[in-house]
Amino acid sequence: MNNNSNSSSRLKRVELRIPSSRDELYKELEQYKLKGNKNFSIYIALTENDLADDYVPHFRLERAIAYYRMALDLHQLFSSGDGGGGGGDNVDGLLSVISTNLSLCFVKSFNIPQSFVYAERAIQFDGMNPKAHYRRGFCLRNLGRHQESLEAYQTALKLSKDATLTKEITSELQQQREKIAKIEIEKQDTLFRIANDDQFAQFPITMEWREGMGRCVMAKQDITRGTTIARVLPFGSAIVDEHLMDNCGFCSSFINDKKTALPCKKCKKHVFCASCAQLPMALEHHKDECDLLAFLTHYYPDSNTRDFRFIIRVILSARRERVLKNRSKTTVPESWAQSPFIFDSFVDLLNLSRNSKASQQQEEAFEIACRSLFAVFKQVKGPDYLNFITEEEIMHVYHVVLSNGHEMIHPFTSETYGMGIFPTASYLNHSCLPNAFWYNDASGMLVFKAKRDIKQGEEITTSYLDSTDILYFRQKGLLESYFFYCQCAQCRFQQTLPLFKCTQCNEPLLDAHSKRYEPDATTQHDNGCVYQCTKCNQSYDHYLLKAQINAVNESSKSMQEITKTLDRLCDARGLHALKMCLDHQWSNQPKHTSIHYYLDLKIIVDQIFKAYQNHPNTNGALECAPMSLLSYYTKLFNFLKNIKNRSAAQQRDIQEYREKIISLLDIMVDLQTNHFKESIMNELKI
Repeated sequence: MNNNSNSSSRLKRVELRIPSSRDELYKELEQYKLKGNKNFSIYIALTENDLADDYVPHFRLERAIAYYRMALDLHQLFSSGDGGGGGGDNVDGLLSVISTNLSLCFVKSFNIPQSFVYAERAIQFDGMNPKAHYRRGFCLRNLGRHQESLEAYQTALKLSKDATLTKEITSELQQQREKIAKIEIEKQDTLFRIANDDQFAQFPITMEWREGMGRCVMAKQDITRGTTIARVLPFGSAIVDEHLMDNCGFCSSFINDKKTALPCKKCKKHVFCASCAQLPMALEHHKDECDLLAFLTHYYPDSNTRDFRFIIRVILSARRERVLKNRSKTTVPESWAQSPFIFDSFVDLLNLSRNSKASQQQEEAFEIACRSLFAVFKQVKGPDYLNFITEEEIMHVYHVVLSNGHEMIHPFTSETYGMGIFPTASYLNHSCLPNAFWYNDASGMLVFKAKRDIKQGEEITTSYLDSTDILYFRQKGLLESYFFYCQCAQCRFQQTLPLFKCTQCNEPLLDAHSKRYEPDATTQHDNGCVYQCTKCNQSYDHYLLKAQINAVNESSKSMQEITKTLDRLCDARGLHALKMCLDHQWSNQPKHTSIHYYLDLKIIVDQIFKAYQNHPNTNGALECAPMSLLSYYTKLFNFLKNIKNRSAAQQRDIQEYREKIISLLDIMVDLQTNHFKESIMNELKI
């Protein structure tokens, strides 16, 4: 026994001992497997209980990983020693099971590349292990390697002798076949559109099809920061119920002077701005939907109707295109067409990727909504009104909207005021360091602008989530909502970063220089991992370093104290923790009157700039995190605005924040022509 005493914990650590025989090796491997299984089962039970504290179940997952890895370490130690390199079929089969379990653990950790590594390793130990091939197929699917995934699932199915596993594999195999067939349809549609649709010529972009990635929007020339990249007409859109009287139901623009608004007295679900009230098309479009909305108002007066109104709009647009033949690019209002825009057909909408992983609850809700929709149209419009569209197509629309629906957001308050479907906009792929951002203009169109200078041949990307979140939460969100594992430059860079730094010399603590011991069952949250600093030779227990992170939510700690702790973290993890801590500490306190809240906000802004300082993939926070900066500049501005007798320094600060907000909005949403300009400038009055 070798006691490894270190300044952080003084825990007794037991070195792995080389087994004396293959039988002894098998027994010890089995013990580690059982300990791993036990912790994994506890993890599953805790997650199913939907605990608020995510750290408790996650530590159980880490401990399961520790036991499984120790088993593999033990085998490697045995193979490199006098025990020889084999171990027998029984040992290889057990190691394959352990590696398969590890693969599943990393799926639960949303680390698909690592899961893939252990699935491959499981197959090396035992090529007849069906679960190993199943895990490999799952990883390949999420990495966008769909044909290889299909082949892995087929192999797993041939090998499976377990009825439950066979059922799971069969289901995944069918979904993968459908996915591949859908990709082929998307490919042919994209190639046809590339050859026949000249709308992209209006903008500095072009569309390509790339194997493994699908549709891609590319820069066909160098694009400078702030340039309009694309402008897309919605196929259908709807204002949220809370803002029905604030925004025009036809163009979606904000109505600054409510006295000029013209609400519909019949349905009470629609209001015209002064301009749209003069447009015959706007009046005709609302006439098509008014009796349907009046039906909702009469029978469901208190229900939230946004989603229903949204789908009604999509169906009516499809009817104008398919039946009435009066929906085309040339029929939009003249004022909307003063700037170039992209017009999408119903076929373009139907060819969008759909959500192939809707839950059973969602599927049931879709079916109920679809039947209800047909019933309402039949009741109000007559039995033949929807003859042009099938229930299957409407179900498909629900799935497409779930995956591709786009919120319409106030650029200053970040409040959602509407929802739309913009097919071409969905062609832009995700990146956690996107080079484009978007807003909705006064015509309700989705406008994309360059966040930074973009080189010819570079892909145009946007972000599907908050790109300042830490890697774990981004990958979790993308896998759960969009079913792919992000491999963008930001994710690849952050995957190379160690989590911790040495408290003595600030040197990164690398996994390559860590050692695994059996976890101490008497010490809460210990996973047996010890880091060794390569510079000063200081050793650290992983669980104590992790505990420092989890202590940031203690309300007794100041942001300054927390910042010192988080300075020992690499990358932007500290920024995320600070934002969470700010929300936690001030959730029940009068923040708008406390100077401490103001100082905490300034710390966050400093950390945003620090997070992107010297980042190899960025040119700084102004280009990479403008939305986050805008949010915190706005909070700082509003805090100072509420102070009646500001000091000279505070007066300088509030003026500086105002200028920074306007500068960001000018680039991001073209503030000078934006339909929210008047309301924003009123908010920015000092």
